[in-house]
Amino acid sequence: MATLAQVTDAMGRASEKAGVQIATGDTKVVNRGHGDGIYINTSGIGLIPRGVNIGPRLAKPGDVIMISGSIGDHGIAVMSVRRV
Repeated sequence: MATLAQVTDAMGRASEKAGVQIATGDTKVVNRGHGDGIYINTSGIGLIPRGVNIGPRLAKPGDVIMISGSIGDHGIAVMSVRRV
């Protein structure tokens, strides 16, 4: 619990520094010995500053998109276990 408190405190400080609010989160529970640790995914809400233009139409060759695995793998894995 102490480690979780440290992590969530750090998340709060980081979101405050970035000027966003943490809107949602998800944790992962894994069997002991299979990736021991804390896994937390969050999504935040913030405002895009004036003069900063972002959006899919501005994507161009050479831009970098960061993902942590193949798109759709996690959803398919969950659906296969749930037999949805």
